[in-house]
Amino acid sequence: MKRFAYIFFVLGPVLFAGKPVNAGGGGKSGETSLLKAAPDTILVSYRITRVSDFDFRNHQYVVDMLLNLEDNHPGRFDFRNELEICHAKDLRMRIIDSFVEGSREGTLLKVRATIFHDFDVTGYPFDGQHLKLKIYDEVHDARHLVFKLLKPVNLPGMMDSVLEDGWKMHSLDSAIALDSGISCDEEHQFSSLNVMMDIHRELAAGLFLKIFIGMYVAFLVAFAALFIDVREVEPRFGLPVGALFGAIANKYIVESLLPQSPQFNIADWLHSITFVFILLVIVSSILALRLKTGKLRLSRPAMKMALRFERVMPMWILGAYVALNTTCIVWIFLHEIMADRAG
Repeated sequence: MKRFAYIFFVLGPVLFAGKPVNAGGGGKSGETSLLKAAPDTILVSYRITRVSDFDFRNHQYVVDMLLNLEDNHPGRFDFRNELEICHAKDLRMRIIDSFVEGSREGTLLKVRATIFHDFDVTGYPFDGQHLKLKIYDEVHDARHLVFKLLKPVNLPGMMDSVLEDGWKMHSLDSAIALDSGISCDEEHQFSSLNVMMDIHRELAAGLFLKIFIGMYVAFLVAFAALFIDVREVEPRFGLPVGALFGAIANKYIVESLLPQSPQFNIADWLHSITFVFILLVIVSSILALRLKTGKLRLSRPAMKMALRFERVMPMWILGAYVALNTTCIVWIFLHEIMADRAG
């Protein structure tokens, strides 16, 4: 027992003396080295100057904007080469002004970007679009750089944006967000400036008539054939067939303006309704011809009913055609209103 106590008191300090002291000192210095510096705050403001070149077939549009950035570390950030916009097919930035005042540096960039956008053309040409720009620094993540939006925006004329092709901006908003997965580095979050623009067509009614006037004229030509004596076979059947080809040609012209989509839009519905009703005109002419020539054998009461139905058939066709077209147009207006509220 005495031998065990001697070994413990003599060798114990040798075995364990240095370890606690060194561990404590090492832990303190380690904690100091792991302290992270706060990220740099970049003051940002912007102005949308032009939104143009809406290309539904290629799913893209072009936006021009002024972007002003201010930071407290002159020379640390190269925004002209570091900034990126999500879904940008082409991005061009040019410094048009810069200043350095002590520890404060400002950069004014002129930005032109071609943006990929999946246009919603369900209500074309009464459609509205919800455009979104997401601007971030692809070199520095949120641990090193965060944006702070200046409100009110110090660049005047924020709502004086020029939109081409009959579009008008009715809402413009912006916010700062932390996003992951917007860069090749999916492990880290990036601070981003999100600009949301809601636009709609200013002269949608005029564009609607311009696009669909050929379709409606084709239907009226087919409808007029119902007032020709059925025994005049050539004009009675020739006009609806010619009108059918005219409506098909109008459909191909409209489809050339829109992106390929498996979903029906308002143009598809209106053309489909027109095709069906032109077909009804042809079918009604066939039935009338068989009644007149006596090739359709019916009882006397059924014959009287068929002749009475033939006289009112044009008004039934016209009324049903107008009602279905009106229903489609009203439905698409309601769809766009709900989409605006959801956006």
